[in-house]
Amino acid sequence: MRHGKSLTPAIRLSPYLRMVALMVWMLFLYIATRMLLYGFSPGLFGNQSAGQIFYLLWVGLRFDLSALLYINGTFILIYLIL
Repeated sequence: MRHGKSLTPAIRLSPYLRMVALMVWMLFLYIATRMLLYGFSPGLFGNQSAGQIFYLLWVGLRFDLSALLYINGTFILIYLIL
């Protein structure tokens, strides 16, 4: 292992931006999982148009955001206070 400068510099984010970035990453993973569910089991959803699928993704995004905030709300509040 070489010592010295790294070829890829570390990205330094403020703790608040890091927290937001992690929440956005989690939302992306939830959306990807939901899309995989739609893709692998289309029989569960019947004949849905593309507009209806996007509407379901939008409603799912709102649900996921509220679930993330409810689950992590206490930790976020403590983090912001301290």
